[in-house]
Amino acid sequence: MKHALWIALAFASAPAYAQDVPAPSTVADPLQAAYQKEYAYLIAEKESLEQRLAAQRREADSARAKADAQLDGLEARLTAIQIQGESADQSLGDAQRAAGQVSEAQDTVDVTWFQARTDLERPGFTLADPTTKDLAGYAEGFGRAFEAAASRLGELGEIKVEEGTFFDAKGAAVKGKLLRVGEIATYGLAATNTALVPVGDGTLRAWSNGGGATADALLAKQKPATMGLFLHEGREKRIEEPHVRTWDEMRLEAGWVGNGILSLGAASLVLIVLRVLGLLLASRGASVTDKAIDLVAKGRADDAARLLAKAKGSAPRVVSRLMAHLDAGRGALEDLAREALITEQPRIERFGSTIVVIATVAPLVGLLGTVSGIIRTFEAITLFGNADPKLLSGGISEALIATEFGLAVAIPSLLIGHILLGWGHSVMSRVENSALRLINATETGADPEIPHEAPLAGVGK
Repeated sequence: MKHALWIALAFASAPAYAQDVPAPSTVADPLQAAYQKEYAYLIAEKESLEQRLAAQRREADSARAKADAQLDGLEARLTAIQIQGESADQSLGDAQRAAGQVSEAQDTVDVTWFQARTDLERPGFTLADPTTKDLAGYAEGFGRAFEAAASRLGELGEIKVEEGTFFDAKGAAVKGKLLRVGEIATYGLAATNTALVPVGDGTLRAWSNGGGATADALLAKQKPATMGLFLHEGREKRIEEPHVRTWDEMRLEAGWVGNGILSLGAASLVLIVLRVLGLLLASRGASVTDKAIDLVAKGRADDAARLLAKAKGSAPRVVSRLMAHLDAGRGALEDLAREALITEQPRIERFGSTIVVIATVAPLVGLLGTVSGIIRTFEAITLFGNADPKLLSGGISEALIATEFGLAVAIPSLLIGHILLGWGHSVMSRVENSALRLINATETGADPEIPHEAPLAGVGK
């Protein structure tokens, strides 16, 4: 094929030599023969290539089939391995849980044995450890522990008297006898029988609440209706009796803040007393004022003025100021009434706002004392640690005393202050009512009733 193309190109590119080219009839046969030869070669190559391609495809299909079969086998093996792994994990988990249960059971047995030794051992008796650390050994050991517990219960139920020494309430040593109620209570038998309290290191001290009657009854083998005893678990641990703070102790613990709050409380009490006295004085003369207004309505102003001159109280004072100007007209009388009421109002409301201010400030001062007390408590914890719970609880208790003082002053001051405030408004309303009744009486010649809720505009509100 390539030769035929070169021949064609040679003919096309060299026309000058055309006279040398043989006639077409002589050239066609060799070219055609060459072309057919080349074409036959190409066809053979194509068939060869197709055969090789078909063979490679068959080989590829066979290789793919083998690979698929191998892949299926690997997947099956992987699935089997995964199943085996899950089964192994489950078995491992079961084994771990079983081991944990065994360890927990062993810990329970060890703790129970330790508690048994702690509770049962005492001077003269020791509970021996199991000979072997297996089920049989612990069974034998717990058997002995149960026997010792039964014997111990019998001892704890006994009431016996023995020689001993204890301390009285003043701290003096007393030699006498001890009445033991098992291991839960002890009485001291001396000139005066009394219940005893452990104070550490096996020593006992007289209990402040006595209990001698119970000791006498137990000695007589009687069963008292009420047992006066102090229960305890042993004599090695010190037991503090409950201490009730006195007023002076609380005041000292509250410090300067507590003294300040108490001073506010005292001031509030004095102001409340003064305000009550002031309101009582301001409330006087109501009936005299009513009689005077009736006289004015009847045209007897001079008699009314003489009657008011002897009366005491806010209402008589306000009405007396109006009596001198009865002929001035309603507008002038109302202006005079407002002036008189404005003058009288401070007397009626005296100390009222101060009491309310004290009631508001007292708890804030108490809160200040509480905060400062808690700060001191945390400073002490920082220095000495918090191993002793009494340090923390005692400090917070002392800090809260200031808040308690503040509330104790604020609550009654606030309640009484508002009650007195309402009382003052009532007195002021009655004075306004009297002034209005007088003005109306001078204008109409009668004494119309004025509603309690109708004061002069702009006064007393």
